[in-house]
Amino acid sequence: MAIKKDFIGIVSVRDNYLDFAKGFLILLVVLFHSSFMGESKEIMIQLEEYVYLFHVQSFFVISGVLVARKVLNGFRVDVYRLLFLYLLFFCLYLFLLWFAHSVLGITHTKNSPPDDVRELLYAIFVAPYGSFWFLYQLIIYTGVAAFMSYCIRQKYKLHAVFIFSLLVVSISPYLFIVKPNMFWFYLLGVFLGALKLNSYKMCKVNISIIAALLISAFTIQLPISMLLAVLFFASFSYLIYLVLNASVGIRTLSWFGSNSLSIFVFHVFPLNLVFLANASLLRIDSSGVLLASVVTIAAVLFSIFMAKSFDYFNISTKILGKNLYVPY
Repeated sequence: MAIKKDFIGIVSVRDNYLDFAKGFLILLVVLFHSSFMGESKEIMIQLEEYVYLFHVQSFFVISGVLVARKVLNGFRVDVYRLLFLYLLFFCLYLFLLWFAHSVLGITHTKNSPPDDVRELLYAIFVAPYGSFWFLYQLIIYTGVAAFMSYCIRQKYKLHAVFIFSLLVVSISPYLFIVKPNMFWFYLLGVFLGALKLNSYKMCKVNISIIAALLISAFTIQLPISMLLAVLFFASFSYLIYLVLNASVGIRTLSWFGSNSLSIFVFHVFPLNLVFLANASLLRIDSSGVLLASVVTIAAVLFSIFMAKSFDYFNISTKILGKNLYVPY
């Protein structure tokens, strides 16, 4: 455990393994958000199919674990900062896309700006793109947990969150703003974060919740391959963490993980301009591996630099109330 401050205040004592897992996952997110070129393109596209089975799903599991810990410890689940972060940076992202296309004439960006006000409102409130859809979904899921934790007495908060959430996830195929598979993994994380087997009564509650999770998984037709991929990643990453716990690589990935929210927000900006370096890097390495590596590292470092810059000029604390950057 390491004592660090999380942006949305989920925990005051950070879990090093969860940070390591998030660091590994955020590198995969950035890598597979880049455009693949060169001789390795087909291989990377095939790998992408497997990575997309677990990388964001695992992020939702971790988010559920952290929210459950907060609810159990009696802390407030603050969704407003997360909402403000999403609105601020997604609107900035859309503005820069418009500026690049309409003013600078740069049309080779990864995403295109909305064509009119209707498309703009639809993108912001219904179907955001880039990596911002993750924040959008996380706001909905965390909002459900926050709402129920405010309404129910502490003793029954988590149980109420589960009952209400499982109802939502069961009908989520009919709610176009909710991704049912992702919501299910978030609830799995909430369950794992709150897992207690120290009494017969709690054991019965856990069995009931497991049954409800299985029923809801059947209702939304959760792909078994997705669940197995998440479980494999959790087992594999934990084994690596145990073996290499004190290494520089683990500490570096944990640092990336503790800043994963900032990387999620900022990495989409440089990815839309990487075409400027494509030709030069492909001349050096025709396989495209160097291009993908440089783009990933540059996007991560750019994100951390932007988070530190926002903190240095007190922009984070003035408009968001907390620092974005988490020190090494």
